Amino acid sequence: MPQPNELAGEQAEPMQAPADPPILPLSDSVANQIAAGEVVERPASVVKELVENSIDAGARRIAVSVQGGGLAEIQVTDDGRGIPADQLAMAFERHATSKIRTAEDLFATRSLGFRGEALPSIASVSYVTLRSKRRGARMGAEIRLEGGRRVALEAKGTPEGTTVLVTRLFFNTPARRKFLKTESGERRAITELVTRLALAHPDIQFIYEAEGREVFRTPGDGKLISAVAALYGHALARTLIPVQREAAFGSVEGLVAPPSEAKGSRGHLSVFVNGRWVQSRSLVAAIERGYANLLPSRRYPVAIIAVTIDPPLVDVNVHPAKTEVRFRDERTVFSAVLHAVRDALLSANLISTRLPQEGDGSARADSADGERPGRAAPEQEALFPRRKAGPEPGPPPVVWRRGPEPSPVPAPAQYGGKVPAGTSARIGPYDVDLTTGEVRERPGRHPSSAPGCHVHEPVSAAGDEAALPAGPPDAEAARRCLKQARAVGQVLDTYMVVPVPWGLWLVDQHVAHERILFEQALAAAKTRPDAQPLLVPLTLDLSVQVLACLDEIGGELSAMGFEYEPFGGRSIIVRTVPAEFSGKTGAVAELFEELADLHMGGRSAERRERIAAMVACKGAVKAGQRLSTEEMESLLARLAECENPFSCPHGRPVVVEIGRSELERRFGRR
Repeated sequence: MPQPNELAGEQAEPMQAPADPPILPLSDSVANQIAAGEVVERPASVVKELVENSIDAGARRIAVSVQGGGLAEIQVTDDGRGIPADQLAMAFERHATSKIRTAEDLFATRSLGFRGEALPSIASVSYVTLRSKRRGARMGAEIRLEGGRRVALEAKGTPEGTTVLVTRLFFNTPARRKFLKTESGERRAITELVTRLALAHPDIQFIYEAEGREVFRTPGDGKLISAVAALYGHALARTLIPVQREAAFGSVEGLVAPPSEAKGSRGHLSVFVNGRWVQSRSLVAAIERGYANLLPSRRYPVAIIAVTIDPPLVDVNVHPAKTEVRFRDERTVFSAVLHAVRDALLSANLISTRLPQEGDGSARADSADGERPGRAAPEQEALFPRRKAGPEPGPPPVVWRRGPEPSPVPAPAQYGGKVPAGTSARIGPYDVDLTTGEVRERPGRHPSSAPGCHVHEPVSAAGDEAALPAGPPDAEAARRCLKQARAVGQVLDTYMVVPVPWGLWLVDQHVAHERILFEQALAAAKTRPDAQPLLVPLTLDLSVQVLACLDEIGGELSAMGFEYEPFGGRSIIVRTVPAEFSGKTGAVAELFEELADLHMGGRSAERRERIAAMVACKGAVKAGQRLSTEEMESLLARLAECENPFSCPHGRPVVVEIGRSELERRFGRR
């Protein structure tokens, strides 16, 4: 029997650590399922990979059909080059591809796929049947796989091209199914994906069916506008504005919709790089910056923008799904997209031509003042009250028209009537022969006025009344008319009434002045602003938060004409203000308070624009303020000099047009 002290003297044996498992290569089945987790996230991922293979194969027609939200069945059929029968099995080997051979090819390829992962990844988590026939071949072939295991490979009679049928997706990975959306949610994701692919390749006809019903069919005529009409409808397509800009790296082209077509989400904003739909925060930001000050808060543009760039200047191999890209010179691409969008919008006619309907916000407050038409705010009232919690009301529905090319007079057939020979019309100081189109100036009648843009003279026709212009033919004509505009009165002491040959313009005096002051404030950094020294300097007692804000943005405010300095404690003394703020001491205090509530982060240019928009809102003439004829005409003249005279900094229209057809409808003449 051992004694305790003897046991204590013995050394305890160390505990054995569990042995590490040996390092072994994964089986092809497991490796493919891991790869499938990156490449095949959901049914839409399968559709993407298969359709991109069809595009790379030179297909001119691609048909996509899904059942059960893509989980039950996905079929993609194309008329591309096809796969040789002796290479069908190799197509399902990992990293087997015909598109690249060397590492250098990664940075020079223009194909959408090149990693050789899609087909084996899809096959590892589904049942796949692939039939293909090479162009010119006598016979095609078919291969069938179940969970990545080949079960059949045989010759098969089939049309030229390739058909891939995928069924029972994720049958062997039930955990993956738990993270998917409902069938309708997955079907919607597929619809959005095929829509983007069709927009990226308008030269290919896409036929998309879901649950046995054709959803859409694009013509494949190579025209982006045709694809948009098939996907989004002819009504939207008619409003779109072409985008085209050449750059050192390539080009930027596409279509953008006027701000009136803005949506509540970015679902209609698509960006493509070398034919590939990408998720690029930089390019999306560039597009939205192109719409700066044209869209109301929380509204997003309709835009389809395609960037073509030399492949070595962009890296598409960021993620296996290839939806992310990196540019070698992101700043240059960003700038090109921004200016392409902005130039396209500024070249369009941005006059609102549709009247708001009752209940759609037509009696809404000014863009930032909270004033109602017909009520002038006293000087001591807050000019910019804080908004109540909850979503802001959207802008009134408007359509910004882009007309056909300019012409002196419209063709008579355009208005549905035959004009007798010799019929003429008086348009301002001109006589127009409606049968020949000859324009003759009447002596002593304002010879300096632009054709079709004089507003003092009544318009009458000796024959067919319908021979008057329906609207400004293009943006340049609308600007010419604005330069010649003359106000004949005010409505509700808020809207200036301006006759034009094709109807009537209503110009919101506050919004117009806001646009003028906004551009003036932005230009102040380059030219000395028209500042007004105060006879009696203004002393303001401000909160710590406001003082901190003024300290941060003092440079921007000084450039816009505000000069102030500390005056002890929490006080400042304001010595100079922009001329528009002369006599508006209450507006200055409100401006400083509201600026403190703005988020001042971001780039300096964005910050200047936010400050300029606030300064413009505070300094602008208010709704309900009566103006003299001279004041109205001065406002119109200054508006005509603006870069964008038809939209305020908050995205609301400056001018609403009531056309001849609308007037006739209101008076029961049609």
